[in-house]
Amino acid sequence: MSMSRWMKLCVVATVAFSGAVGRACTTAVVSGRATTDGRPLLWKNRDISNTKNEVAYINSGKYAVTAQVNGGARKSVWMGVNSAGLCIENSLCKDLVGPDSKGPGNGEFMLQALQNCATVDDVEKLLEATNKSGRTTNGSFGVIDAQGGAVLFEAAPHRYVRFDANDPKVAPDGIIVRSNFSCTGQKFECPPPVDKLGEIYSADRYKRAATILRPEVGKIEVKTLLRFCARDLGDADGGAVPGSVNGTTGELPEFVVTKNTIGRSTTVSFAVFHGVKPGENPLLTTMWLGLGDPKFSAAVPCWVATAGVASELSGKDGAPICLAVNDLRARFYDKEREGVYTAGLDQVWQTLWPLEDELVERTAARLATWRQVGVDPQSMRAIHTSAAEQVLANVKGLLKKLPAAKPVAAPAASQ
Repeated sequence: MSMSRWMKLCVVATVAFSGAVGRACTTAVVSGRATTDGRPLLWKNRDISNTKNEVAYINSGKYAVTAQVNGGARKSVWMGVNSAGLCIENSLCKDLVGPDSKGPGNGEFMLQALQNCATVDDVEKLLEATNKSGRTTNGSFGVIDAQGGAVLFEAAPHRYVRFDANDPKVAPDGIIVRSNFSCTGQKFECPPPVDKLGEIYSADRYKRAATILRPEVGKIEVKTLLRFCARDLGDADGGAVPGSVNGTTGELPEFVVTKNTIGRSTTVSFAVFHGVKPGENPLLTTMWLGLGDPKFSAAVPCWVATAGVASELSGKDGAPICLAVNDLRARFYDKEREGVYTAGLDQVWQTLWPLEDELVERTAARLATWRQVGVDPQSMRAIHTSAAEQVLANVKGLLKKLPAAKPVAAPAASQ
């Protein structure tokens, strides 16, 4: 559907909307032309009130699926990959409105896509079919596939618009960033004009992510998204907090307000999907999944080919890694969850970030081998399991070393 037709049909409630703060996310779709190795990437920081999450292997559809779900839930997924190499994630956009409808919501739609679709074009066909039957979606869906596809769909209950990261007119630099507003709902061209964002909810996170992924920084790789996007702590003026991952050298302030940073007070998980080039085995598509707040967690490589998930990532009441990260996080946040006290935060980062770097390097080396000799599910399972064990052990080690939680109010100056 064309942009002009959408705008005639889409009823926009308001330009500056309050949004569902507890269900906000920040995402990016990256074409292979913008990455270091020519393979597409997909990123999401998930923000929601449900802090008990896990990873699930679901094999009840045409394609097997490995995805992040709410603990004990299997009817909706919130980011995942399938055996055809299709990856999908979403971000809520409350300005994508339309007539009341029944049908799959954002998470149900993504599960349907993963179980039945192999390419971004297949996802578009599913959107076309559910345009007629109806959806209860109001979000942007980032999708990459094993054919080099890298697309973002903005989908209301009966309408959608496709934005292709491989199209220089839509994505001049091969990158599409979204937070919790849509181009179609706001009547913007893509990419959104920064000078027109005004007070739109989540505009600050959009601008931070777009700044981190600007072309002059260079080609994007897995670590760019895991480290510099997922864990960004930008201040109210859009600059990174001194001493943080993207900040100037120096000490962290005593307290950092995180309500509106990319790594937010409500961030409960994060993922980076590393796709394949056309002709490569789609089972080499890697989901780097971190459970819990990314400031206190590390990502684990996940593959559908393992036909299962490490026990550290699985649990109907929240996976062990997730619960441990939640406990660690509680030792830093103020009782109103406005932000974090930073005493000891360096110790967390100095423990978890080198571990994650080592996992990324080790996995990259094995992927290079598997591209030559073929997929090895047994080796994949060993790396996946070992990584999950290491992450949990390191988080538990930090829990033993750091003081127990003592919730206190945020400093008066930050309120």
